[in-house]
Amino acid sequence: MSVPPRMPWSLVPALTTLLVAGSAGSTCAQEVQEVVFADFDLAGWQRRGVVSIHGAELDLDPLALEVLFDNDAHTAVRTNGLNPAGMVFAFPRAQIVRAVGVRPGLAGTYEIDLIVVEPDGSRFAAGEKTVDGGREAVFGLLDVPVSQLEFTIERIDEEADSVHLAELRVTGQITVTSIDLLEVPETLPEGGSFPVTIVGRDTFGGRPDLTDLARLQVSPTRALVQDSARRVSTRAGGPIRIAPRLGALIGATENLLVIPLAGAPPPPRARAGLRVVHLDLAGAAPYEILRRSSGEKNSVPLGVTHGDTFADDTVEPGQAYLYAARGVDAFGNPRTEVSQETRARTWGFEPVGHVDLGRMPVLVVLFLDSLAPGEADGIVQSLDHARAFLYRHTSGRANLELHVLGLTGPTPVTAGPTMAGIEQRLRDWGVPADGYGLVYAVASDLAGDFAGFTLLGGTAGAMGRMGDVATPPGALGPRPGAAWSFLHELHHAVGLVMAPAAGLPPLASGHFPEDFAAGLLGRRAGRAFDAGSDWDALAKLWSRFEGWGALVAPHRRSCESIDVDGDGLVDDDPRLPFDELRLGTDPTRPDTDGDGLSDLAELAAGLYAGSDPLAVDTDGDGLLDGDDPWPLEATTGEIPSGELAAVAHGNGIELEAAWSPDALRLALTTADADDLFLELDGSGALGRWETDVTVIDARGGFGSDVWCGPAGLALRAHEAPTGVFVGGRAVPGAVLTRETLGDGRVRVIASLPAALGAGAQDVPPAPGGERVTGLRLRPGTVLGLNVLARRSMPDDPAPFEAQRPGNRSLFERHRLIDLTLVSR
Repeated sequence: MSVPPRMPWSLVPALTTLLVAGSAGSTCAQEVQEVVFADFDLAGWQRRGVVSIHGAELDLDPLALEVLFDNDAHTAVRTNGLNPAGMVFAFPRAQIVRAVGVRPGLAGTYEIDLIVVEPDGSRFAAGEKTVDGGREAVFGLLDVPVSQLEFTIERIDEEADSVHLAELRVTGQITVTSIDLLEVPETLPEGGSFPVTIVGRDTFGGRPDLTDLARLQVSPTRALVQDSARRVSTRAGGPIRIAPRLGALIGATENLLVIPLAGAPPPPRARAGLRVVHLDLAGAAPYEILRRSSGEKNSVPLGVTHGDTFADDTVEPGQAYLYAARGVDAFGNPRTEVSQETRARTWGFEPVGHVDLGRMPVLVVLFLDSLAPGEADGIVQSLDHARAFLYRHTSGRANLELHVLGLTGPTPVTAGPTMAGIEQRLRDWGVPADGYGLVYAVASDLAGDFAGFTLLGGTAGAMGRMGDVATPPGALGPRPGAAWSFLHELHHAVGLVMAPAAGLPPLASGHFPEDFAAGLLGRRAGRAFDAGSDWDALAKLWSRFEGWGALVAPHRRSCESIDVDGDGLVDDDPRLPFDELRLGTDPTRPDTDGDGLSDLAELAAGLYAGSDPLAVDTDGDGLLDGDDPWPLEATTGEIPSGELAAVAHGNGIELEAAWSPDALRLALTTADADDLFLELDGSGALGRWETDVTVIDARGGFGSDVWCGPAGLALRAHEAPTGVFVGGRAVPGAVLTRETLGDGRVRVIASLPAALGAGAQDVPPAPGGERVTGLRLRPGTVLGLNVLARRSMPDDPAPFEAQRPGNRSLFERHRLIDLTLVSR
C-alpha cells in the first residue's frame, strides 16, 4: 500500500525556519500559551472525550476511529449495505473552525454535504462537494464557532451499496500550552541530516503537529542548516543544543552530538556465482553496498541491507567486480568510512551441479517497545526454525533469507487493517522499494494477524501478533506462536500477492473448512489432502505449492549453488538451512544410506524433524525408511480383529488395539495415572479435514467421522468426571476400565461402540457418501489416529481439552497415523 505525501493542510503560511540564538531556553512556564490555527488532534481529542462521533450506519469501533484519523487514504471506515450514510461530529465545547476536510475511500465517486451547527443552534449549509475516492473535499468556514458538524456521504457509483470514509480533518483555533521536538538522534555524523517533527500539547490534552508553524533555536549558531522541508543537516562538529519555539513557547532542549565518521568496517566476504555475487558483512547493520567494475574508477551504490548479507544479482558471467561497504544510520547518513574493497569474479561457464535455488529476501520488523524484555531474541530464533521447517516441507524449493530490523517507539496504527503506517516508518528508515520479497511486522499490539498488502513498490506485506498453537517443546524454538503466525501469514501473502504477480492460479487459504467447501482442497480439487491439524496441515499445504520457481522479483531472487548429485540438497552452502556437509551425507549419492529414501526426502520424513539419512531404519520397526510410510513412528500400521495386539509405542505411551464389527478396543499403558485423548479419523487416508461418509447422531443431526479438536475423545479413568466423552458429552455404550500392572504402570482399556455418533461439525461430508452412525468397522477401513496423554489431576479446569502445553503425544503432535483394520 503506497502512502501519499502528507498534505500541508494548515491554512496558515508555513513558518519552518531556523531561528539562530546564542543559547536555547528551557521548558517554559505553564501559564505561557500560544493561540494558533492548525489541524485539530481529533484522535487525541476523541480518546479524551473532547469530541464525539455519532452515526449508526458507520463502524465507530475505537479501532475504526484510529483509521479515520490516520492520514491514509488507503484505509477507511465503511458501512455495510448502506448508501448514503450520515455522520455527526460534535464538540461539547464550541470550537472556532476555519476549514473541514473529508476524504472518502479509494473506491468510487462521492457526493458530500456538510451542515454546520453553531453554539446557539443555528444551522447553515457549508456546501456540497463531489470528489473521487482518495481525494479530499475541503469546506472553508471563515473562522466560524462550531458545536456540531453533520455530514451526508453518498457514493454515486452505479449500484453502490456502501460508503467508505478514509479521513476527517478539521482546522481551527487551538491554544497550545507546550511544544516538543520529537526523535532527535543522540548522535549524528558530520554532514548528516534528520527530519524534524514538532508537536504541541493543547488545552484539551491533544498532540497537534506544529512542524509547519514552529521554529528551531540552535546553539551554536549556524550549526544546522535547513536541508529540505522538515529536514535539517549538520554543518559543524561537536555538541549542538536544539529547542523548538512557537511565539513565546520554548520547548525542552535536546542535545545532539555531531561526531566524525567511524573507522571503516571489515571488507565484505564475497561468494561469486554465475549471475550472482553473495556478500557477507561483519559488524552492525545497516550497511550501504558499493560496487565498481574492474577498470572503472568510481563506485556506485547498490543499495542498503539491514542484515549481515547482501546479494548482487545484477552481474554478468565472467566479469570481475570490486565491492565495499560502509555503515549508514536510520536516516541514510554514512556513519563509517568506506571499507577496503573485495574482489569477486563471476564464473565464466556453468560448472557441474550448478543450480539456482532462488531465495526470498524477508525483512522481519520487530516493534521492540511492544515486546517483553528478551522476547525479541526468542522470536528471531523461532522464525529461523520456521525457515527450516518451510525448507524441509517444500523439498528445498522455499529458501527464505531473513533480515531483522528492530524499531523502538510506538507501533504504528494497523487497524483497518493497514500497513501504511508501518510502510512510512520503513521509508523513514531508508528501507528501499522492492528490496525485499516480504516485509513481516511483529508486535504484540497489532490490530491482528493479516496479509495481502503490497508496500514499498511490489513488496508483499504481512503482520502477526504471534499465535497460540500447542507445539512440542523445542520443535519450533522458544516462541512457536511467532513461527506459526509467520508461516500462516506468509502463505496468505504468497496466495494474495506473489502468486497473482507471477500469473499463478489461486491458492487455498489455509482456513481448511472454507477451502474444502470451496473445492480448493481435497478430492474436489483432484487429490486427497491427507493431513492432521495445525502444524501438520500447514506442512502439507506448503508441500503442495510447486510455484516457488515461477515467482518474480522482488519475491524471488537468484541464489546459485552446487548440487553434484542433483538430489535437491546442495553440497556445501551455509546460506541454506541444510546441506550435505552439515548432514554428513555423500554429495555424490542421492541416497547415502541406500534405504530407498533420498537424502532430501529424509529431511521431510517427520513433521518437526527428519529421519536419519545415515540409518536405514530410523524408528527401528524393521522396515527400511524407504518402505516405511511413517519412518519416525514405531507402528505396525495395522489393527487386527479379535484380541488386543501391540500396535505402536512412543513418548512413554504404548498402544494395543483390536476391532470387531461392534466396537473398537484400545489399551493404553503409561507410567502414571494419565488422562488420555484420542484424535480419531474414520476416513483415514483423507486426513483430518475431509470425510467420505455422512454421520448421523442420536438426534438425527449430521456431522463427520472425525473426532478431533474440540470434538475429540477423552478417556478419563482416574478423576471425576470419569468415562469416555466426545467434546464433553458422555458416549452411550462406551466402556472404560483401568488396571495397575506389576511394574507400577497404568493400563487403561476403552471399548468404543461402532455407533459413536457424529464428530467434528467443520468437516464437509462427501456428497452422496454413505450414511452411517459412527465408525465403519470392517476389513480394509483406514483409521487416522493419535493419542495425547497428561497427568490426571482433581478439579481439572479443562478436563476435555486435548491440546494443552505439556501433553505427551504417541505420534508427532498434530499428525494422524493411518492404521488399517485387518482380519486374522
